[in-house]
Amino acid sequence: MLFKKKKINLLLLDDSEIAYDKLRVQLADPTVSVNIFWVKTVERALLLIKTTHMDVALVDNLLTKGETGFDLLCHPEFRASKVPAVFIAGHGDEYVAVKALKAGAFDYLVKERCDSSRLLYAINEAIKDSDYRKKLADHQIELIKLATTDELTKLYNRRYFMQVLDNEISRYTRYKLILSVALLDVDLFKDINDEFGHDGGDYVLKELGALLQKSVRTTDTVCRYGGEEFAIIFPNTDLMGAERFGERLRTAIDKNFFYYDHMHIPVTVSIGVAEAYSEVANNDMLLKLADKALYAAKKDGRNRVISYKYGSGI
Repeated sequence: MLFKKKKINLLLLDDSEIAYDKLRVQLADPTVSVNIFWVKTVERALLLIKTTHMDVALVDNLLTKGETGFDLLCHPEFRASKVPAVFIAGHGDEYVAVKALKAGAFDYLVKERCDSSRLLYAINEAIKDSDYRKKLADHQIELIKLATTDELTKLYNRRYFMQVLDNEISRYTRYKLILSVALLDVDLFKDINDEFGHDGGDYVLKELGALLQKSVRTTDTVCRYGGEEFAIIFPNTDLMGAERFGERLRTAIDKNFFYYDHMHIPVTVSIGVAEAYSEVANNDMLLKLADKALYAAKKDGRNRVISYKYGSGI
């Protein structure tokens, strides 16, 4: 055998005991352990994949009780399991072969022409293809993560934040929902870098990012907006609710929990909050209101939360 794995779980959907006995002989090999899980119905096959990991499935075309192998291949639960399947039919039929491949089977075999080497090759290639697809999917997930995540803080980055805010603005406009945002800036961050070095500054940003992530609701979106600035989206939250959250967060940060290399780093933040209104038609306008409130918080002495009340200003 050419299998890289030393232990393989194989699902056999076939109502013939002769087929099961033949498969046991064909897969007998001292270099690999093949556990054959033999079932006769689609229902049993679906129950099995819920409880046991399967590396590959051999699916017979015609079964008793009017079932066919297509009933398994096309079932949503089987497709969701991502188990690679090799379809087996009693006789060669080009129409059935094409239908099986379109239904998601990796390969199509004819029983009367399926010797041991052909069967082993099909099973091995199905497993290899499945492993490749899983690695490719994992790689794509990692690429998406890199494209949407800030490397230092592990929060979402500004690009992803703006995409989410676009979606939330659309939902607000369509369904007349409540929406608020907050911009948060570390006070006198340059002084922190000057006194504790850039490593100390990076430490503060990472700790602050962790605190923000732990503090927000699962429905909120927090990101590193740029430099020492962070941003939060509060769906279904009015200005007063966002203000209260900002004040709780500001107080927690002001309790001086930042310690780097046994040195205490005093940290405070200024926060600007704004709520969406009908006149605020896009994310740029909403963020400008929050930024205006943040500027006012800085100007008024820092370490405070200021909100922009549309129509009445700061």
